[in-house]
Amino acid sequence: MKYDKINIEVPSDGLELYRISKEFIEYYNNERPHESLDYKSPTNYYKNAA
Repeated sequence: MKYDKINIEVPSDGLELYRISKEFIEYYNNERPHESLDYKSPTNYYKNAA
């Protein structure tokens, strides 16, 4: 997360850091393709596995 988001969008305070972190976690789990999951997002991978 540090290299993908925090260094690009520097937070001005704790609330801003929380918002940035939350956005990144949503992106990471729902949109970002993962090589270990055949280039699918975790959400899509586990939906199709069930």
